[in-house]
Amino acid sequence: MILRSVKLFTLLALLGAANAGASATPVKWPNFPADSTCTPAIPNNGLRLGTQATPAVSAQMKAIFDADQEDRQGNIDWAKVKPRDLAREKIVLDLLKTGKLVTGKELVGAAYVFQHGSCPNHFLLANVLAERAIKLGTQGAKWIYAATLDRWLLNTRKPQKFGGEPPAFVQVRDKSGKIMQCIFIQLPMDSTTTDADLKKYDQLSLSEIKKRNDGIIKESKAICKGVPINPQKFY
Repeated sequence: MILRSVKLFTLLALLGAANAGASATPVKWPNFPADSTCTPAIPNNGLRLGTQATPAVSAQMKAIFDADQEDRQGNIDWAKVKPRDLAREKIVLDLLKTGKLVTGKELVGAAYVFQHGSCPNHFLLANVLAERAIKLGTQGAKWIYAATLDRWLLNTRKPQKFGGEPPAFVQVRDKSGKIMQCIFIQLPMDSTTTDADLKKYDQLSLSEIKKRNDGIIKESKAICKGVPINPQKFY
């Protein structure tokens, strides 16, 4: 009887180790500032990761991630995508509140969902989830960690670290669709960032970032040729 109990305990321990990962070490959740414009709101209490992965949740998160990516292909109708983004955010937040997310892959999917959120708290939550996925050795986690950090930094009025957010050209059109004005927004980047920093998180090198940005600027100026270009700071 004792021997059987020891074997059973060992088996359960092995199963637990196989399914654990996300909460083997408790997550140190950051403070999410109160923000009445942030929907869904991210609470400062009640978020937790699970210890036992389930096929149902893994399949659910895969479907959510696939839908998130599918919505960003081709010509995007944001009026239709935004409500779907919000619905996905609410589902993932509920999974976090009930401790259902466990694996690194699930956390990466959740990070992508909140990377496409609408407020700094969403981006901060995405970054925390990506950081945990990195610790679990999850493929793709480093890239989304950098992307979420850049988006959070910019939206809290700080320079981005990794240069993941390219400059933006906004075209102001009249009712007929004619471009009346172009607004150029250069997004600031931390001047201390090195190629080693970028390589560590699977990002473009400094020279590649410059080449990408120059290409975007050149293409946008061609589109806006003959139209006033109004440069603006992001913050």
